[in-house]
Amino acid sequence: MDLNNYEFWTENYRDTSDHRIFSELASTIIGGELATAQVEFIKSKKLKQLIDHNQKKDLKSYLNMTVMQYLRAVQKRDLLAKQVFEILERFDALVSPSFVTEAVKINANLLQIPSHKRDHYSVLGALFGVPALTMPMGFGKQNLPLGISIIGNLFDENTLLQIGMLFQRDTEWHLMHPYE
Repeated sequence: MDLNNYEFWTENYRDTSDHRIFSELASTIIGGELATAQVEFIKSKKLKQLIDHNQKKDLKSYLNMTVMQYLRAVQKRDLLAKQVFEILERFDALVSPSFVTEAVKINANLLQIPSHKRDHYSVLGALFGVPALTMPMGFGKQNLPLGISIIGNLFDENTLLQIGMLFQRDTEWHLMHPYE
């Protein structure tokens, strides 16, 4: 078996900001759910122990989210889910970069990296409850890792794992390290 036996759907969002709607919806929905589950922690002094000031600010802001904001995001997600599931009925997997940029250096100060640089395409799994697999797919201009995300239909984890094994069989990205 090889990768040619699968049908993939890919979309190039490099020149558009369409991918941001998924990040924004995921932030609202997952943030609202996180705040509900972690309200005691967010209100506690333990929150001060987090280093990332933006993360602290976001966690606090989730507590102020209105039911209306959350429900509007859920409605948008449900409309988009119909489109995503229609695509997943036609193709074996959706394939996209995991992040819009290469990884950051291990000693990078994440506080100095603009949050838009950390936007990612891989929120579909969390947003729509479908299986997702992320793997190494090479290196960027600074010789730092790039990732590929493969998203499948509900209960189709086996297909994703087969695609992942075939991808790793046919490439050596998972064996390489930056600066080798």
